[in-house]
Amino acid sequence: MKHIRIFISTLAISLLAVTGLFSADTDVRLNSLGFLPNNDKRASIDVACTNFSLIRVSDAAAVYTGTVGVPITATDSGETVSIADFSAYTTPGTYYLNVAGVGNSSNFNIADDAYNNAFYMSMKAFYLWRCGTAVSYFYPKDGNTYTHPACHTGDGDLFYVTGAHTISNSTKGWHDAGDYNKYVVNAGVTMGTLFMAWEMFQSKIQTITLDVPNTANGYPDFLKELKWETDWLLTMAYPDGTGRVSHKMSAINFDAFELPQFETAQRYFVSFSTSATADFTAILAMASRIFQPYDAAYAATCLNAAVSSYSYLAANTAYQAADQSAFNTGTYITTDSDDRLWAAAEMWETTGNATYLADFEASANIVIPKIDTDWGWGNVKNLGMFTYLFSSRSGRNAALVANITTVLNTSANSIVATRNAHAYGRPLGTSYYWGCNGAVALQAMILQIANRFSPNVNYTNTALDAIGYLFGRNTFDRSFVTGLGINPPMNPHHRPSAGDSIINPWPGYLVGGSPGRNNQDTYESANLPTGLPAAQYWVDVQAAYSANEVAINWQAPLVYALAGFIKDPPTPTATATITGTPPTPTITPTITGTYTPTATGTITQTHTVSPTMSNTRTITQTWTASPTFTVTLTPTSTPVPDAKLIRLSQCFSYPNPTNGSKITFIFTVTGFADKLTISVYTFGERKIYSIVREKVAQGTHTEVWAPSMRLANGLYYYAIEGTNGTSGVSRHIEAFFVNREIPTP
Repeated sequence: MKHIRIFISTLAISLLAVTGLFSADTDVRLNSLGFLPNNDKRASIDVACTNFSLIRVSDAAAVYTGTVGVPITATDSGETVSIADFSAYTTPGTYYLNVAGVGNSSNFNIADDAYNNAFYMSMKAFYLWRCGTAVSYFYPKDGNTYTHPACHTGDGDLFYVTGAHTISNSTKGWHDAGDYNKYVVNAGVTMGTLFMAWEMFQSKIQTITLDVPNTANGYPDFLKELKWETDWLLTMAYPDGTGRVSHKMSAINFDAFELPQFETAQRYFVSFSTSATADFTAILAMASRIFQPYDAAYAATCLNAAVSSYSYLAANTAYQAADQSAFNTGTYITTDSDDRLWAAAEMWETTGNATYLADFEASANIVIPKIDTDWGWGNVKNLGMFTYLFSSRSGRNAALVANITTVLNTSANSIVATRNAHAYGRPLGTSYYWGCNGAVALQAMILQIANRFSPNVNYTNTALDAIGYLFGRNTFDRSFVTGLGINPPMNPHHRPSAGDSIINPWPGYLVGGSPGRNNQDTYESANLPTGLPAAQYWVDVQAAYSANEVAINWQAPLVYALAGFIKDPPTPTATATITGTPPTPTITPTITGTYTPTATGTITQTHTVSPTMSNTRTITQTWTASPTFTVTLTPTSTPVPDAKLIRLSQCFSYPNPTNGSKITFIFTVTGFADKLTISVYTFGERKIYSIVREKVAQGTHTEVWAPSMRLANGLYYYAIEGTNGTSGVSRHIEAFFVNREIPTP
C-alpha cells in the first residue's frame, strides 16, 4: 500500500470544525505572507482565465481590476499558467484576489511589515535547534509549547582524535538538520550567511527582540543566537593546539525519530579535515570582529583560534579529508580551495594583515567564475567574494574589485531573466535538486548584495519573488515553511517534530523542496508515480528526506532574504536583562478566595526563577454579588473538550495513488461515535463528497467511494470526524493522490 500523508494548516482544520471550508482556490497561487506596498505583486493561475479583481476583505469592495498576461508553459510543473499583476495597487490592507471563472486566493496583507513575523520565526527556529540545553517556546498561532529538556550533555568522546576514550566538553551549538549531529562544514556556510545578514542589515535587526535566553549578556538577540553556535565551534579545535579542527560531533549512527534528550548513544569528535579547519577559521574571524563591541575578551579568543587554524592551513596546503569510516551519519565531504579562499578574506577583513589579503587575491584571481549563481554548502567561494566587495579597507586590487562586481551583476541579471520567464517567478527556474529551496533563498542573497553595489529595482523584486515562491506562489499552492503561510508542511523530516506528542511540527523551518527526477530518496522512489514533472516530486512526508528535511544551511539564507525586507522596529526605550533560563510562558497556579459583595481586591504573585530572575504579576479583580461567594481564579488555557470517549486512528485510503475510480477509506474507532462524517475536498478546499454514518461502534471500518464525477489528476484530502454527544470529538485529516494513468485493479 502506498500512503501519502498530508496535513492542512491549523486555520483550515479549525474552519473544518467550526465554520465550514476556507474559500481559497488552489488554482490561484501567491505569496501568502503578503506584499510590500511599493513592490511587485503577482499571482499565478494554472487554469484558463482572463480577468481578475483585487477585493478588500473589510467591505468586499473591488479596489483594482485587471487582465492576466499571456499564458506561460511551465515545463517543470506540467501546467499552463497565467499571471495576474496588481503591482500598481499600493494601499495597505487585507485583500484577496478573485479570478473570474476560477475562484479566490487566500487572504493576504499589503503592508510594510509583511515579513517581520516570518523573520522572527525563521530565527526562532535556530533557538529551537539549540543543543546541550533545554528549549521552550509557546507559539501563539497554534497554542502549542515546543519544548525539550537539556540534551547531549555528554558531548563528546575524543577516541577518534586521540585514540583514548576521554570526554571533552563540546556542548552548545545547533542540531544540524533533521538529525541531532553537529557538523563544522555545514556550520560554515550557515554562520557565514547569518553574519553577513548582520553586517548588511544591522540597522534593521539589531533592536529586534527574539525572546531568547540571555546566554550572551549585552549582545543583541540576533547575535546571542549566533554566539551559541560559536561557543560550540570553539570546542572543535584539536586539543593539541595545532589548529586542526574536528570535522563533526556525531554519534556512530543516526538517532531514531525521538526527542533529543532520548538520544543516549555516545557522540564523538571525528578526525579533522582541512575544509572544516578553513570554515572554522572564517567563522571565528567573522565572530571576532562582530562580537568585539560586546565582549572584547571573547572576540580575542575567537581571533586567536582563527589565527592558529589559518597558520596550520598555510603550513599544510594539501587537502585532507576526515576519516569517517566508523560513522554512518552526514559526511559533508568537500574540497577545500573555496574554504581557504573564504578564510583568507575573513582574516584580512578582521585584521587588515596584508598576508591574508595577498592569499585571497592570489586565489580569487584564478577562480572562474568569480560568483556562482547557484551555490550552497559545498562551495563557499561567494562568501569570500562578498566580504572582499563589502570591505572598506584600503589595499584592494581595483581591477579585481571591478571584475567581481561585473560578474556579480551578470549573475543577478541572469537570475532576474530566469524569474521573468518562469510561471511562478522562481529565480532558480527549472532546476531542482536536494535542498533547492535553500538555493532559491541564496539567490535572494545574491540579488540583495548586487543591489547594494548597483541599485536595481528588478533585483529587489526578484528577491521578493524568491520569498513568494517559498511561501505559496508555487505549483502546490503551499508554504514550504512549517507553521507559516498557507497550508505549511506538517510532516518535515525533523526528529523533534516526529518525537513529541503535538500534531503540528515545530514552527519556522524551511523544508528542502522537490529534489527533481534524479535525486529522490528511497521513500519517494518507492511511492511517487514515475514520470512526474520535476517540480512535482515534493511530498509532505516525514520519510521523504530528500524533499522534506530541514537544515541550518537552508534556514540561514531564508533569514537573510527576509532580513532585507523587514520594517525597522522602533528602538526600545529600555532593555530587559534576563539571566538564566526564562520561565515557561504558561503560569498555572490556582488561587481561591472568599469575597464579599462590591469589593475590589488585588492579588500579587511573585515567582522566582533560578538563578536570578523574578517576575511579579498583579491581577486586579472587581466583583459584585450577593451574598458572599467563593471565586477560584485559574490562569491557564481554555479547557479542551473531553475527547476520551471517541478516538480515530489508523486512517488511510486505498489504493493510494488511485486512478480515481474507487477509493476505500479505512479507519479505526476507539470508543463509540454517535455520528461519523467523511468529507473529501480538492486541494483548493472545495467539498466534492460527504457521507454521514450514525452509531458507529468500536472497531475497524471501511467506506467505499466510487466518484460520480471524473477526478482530475492531483492531490485531494479527506477529513474523518467522529462525535460522541457533547463530550467527545476526534478528527483525522489525510490525503490521496489521483493519477488516471494507473490501471484499474
